Amino acid sequence: MSLWESALLGVVQGLTEFFPVSSSGHLALMQHLFHQGEPDVFFDVVLHAATLCAVLYYYRRDVADLARRFLRGAADLPSRGVAPVWRENRGFAFVVLILAASVPTGLMGLTLKDHFESIFSNIHAIGAALLITTALVGLTWFFKTPGKTPLTVLKALAIGVAQGVAITPGISRSGATIVCALGLGVSRTEAARFSFLLSVPAIAGALALKAGDVSLANLDYAALAVGFLTAAVSGLLALKGLVALLDRGRFFLFAPYTLALGLSALLLL
Repeated sequence: MSLWESALLGVVQGLTEFFPVSSSGHLALMQHLFHQGEPDVFFDVVLHAATLCAVLYYYRRDVADLARRFLRGAADLPSRGVAPVWRENRGFAFVVLILAASVPTGLMGLTLKDHFESIFSNIHAIGAALLITTALVGLTWFFKTPGKTPLTVLKALAIGVAQGVAITPGISRSGATIVCALGLGVSRTEAARFSFLLSVPAIAGALALKAGDVSLANLDYAALAVGFLTAAVSGLLALKGLVALLDRGRFFLFAPYTLALGLSALLLL
């Protein structure tokens, strides 16, 4: 793999992992258009690790604060009980909600893995999924009034199911989870924060599953380094841009792009 190819793949991974346009759908379409085989597993792992680093860096203060509050809350549970800790320690509650939302995602990923992988080679199915993403993102046009209701366990589980459905190539993970949260009345800032921090266990889980297939033979360290850096930087920029657009209620601006891409996959490929 040349350095420019690794850089291009890194940028595509970084942008599409966080923008509501489906990174897996883009990967499948690129393979079809350029007649590529399956991507190198280790290179794919490196790109996902880069986007994971982008999330952790962007929310680094949140992550550190949540870790402290969760450990403090876990230590208080035996003496104080669940209800007081849940009510008074919102950081502890937030981490528990992320873990709860990760359960349906993990179960769907493990049980429906073969089904999701079969869609990867079906360009028309990916085109249809991109149109679903268009509809989801377009729905935010109608969310004029910012939500104010807090996250609950049931809402977290619903968002986790949305994330599980988004394993389908062509359905955006960020689009599905953020739109689900907004539809449940969660504020824009909290919806983005929950969605992207929820991606941490999701990406980490995907990395763990792929780690067993990694071959360390004949590694191109220069291509890996370029891919990692471009994915991390573009992912960080995408995160900043997407949060800014969401705060201004402009999430629907991605709908025309996924509409054009989905129709192209259905009609032209």
